[in-house]
Amino acid sequence: MAHFVPTEAQRADILKSFTRVGPDKAIGYLPMSTVLKILQLTIPAVERDFASSDRVVLALSPNECCIDGGAVYVFDQRALAELLRNSGALLASLGWPAENEGFVRKIAAVWLTADHPLISLVREAFGDARA
Repeated sequence: MAHFVPTEAQRADILKSFTRVGPDKAIGYLPMSTVLKILQLTIPAVERDFASSDRVVLALSPNECCIDGGAVYVFDQRALAELLRNSGALLASLGWPAENEGFVRKIAAVWLTADHPLISLVREAFGDARA
């Protein structure tokens, strides 16, 4: 079976989930299989390319998230902290973490339905215009 090799344009398009992470998109993620098999990147390479003083890379196993095969998340520490701070009361009322890594781990582990009280916050964190 032939292995899909993306063109540079396709590769850049796939990587937008990580490259756009910043003040307007606090979190991005890609399935682990996309990172390892399609993009042919290692986790250390993702960390080298996308982690910075503002961004954190978090690789989660299938046991830690609801994405088949696991996923790699990149989040902007300042942007996400501001969103969580602004939603602190709601997060507390639902028993959700209000700190960055805990929140990312929770949204990775729990698939939210469209009517979940936090769906707008999560969409906003992912830079979704519907937020």
